[in-house]
Amino acid sequence: MKGKPSGPVFGGGSTGGSTGGSSGGSSYSPPPFPAGLAPDKSDASAKPLQEALKRTGWLDPSIPSSDNYGPATQKAVAGFNAKHGLYTTGQPYDPAIGRRGWDLLHKLAYGN
Repeated sequence: MKGKPSGPVFGGGSTGGSTGGSSGGSSYSPPPFPAGLAPDKSDASAKPLQEALKRTGWLDPSIPSSDNYGPATQKAVAGFNAKHGLYTTGQPYDPAIGRRGWDLLHKLAYGN
């Protein structure tokens, strides 16, 4: 039986990514942190957040992507933040993605 100590909620997504890599070559740079992205708000930047959460196993892939930063997205972000010690509010349950979380999530989802 495999243990899952506070890893992704869904699937077998990556939580750590690879820290090794080739020297030379290009390195991944996450997209700019979007202004206006916040829990319980509607913003087009919620979709790329949801897609990155799905790619890393934090959001159920059956949940349709939308502009709504609703309860499922908030729960996934809160889990991601807790796993990585990222709290924008200083609270242990933090459903808001901050700049550091955005960058890390996208590096884990799309970087090498």
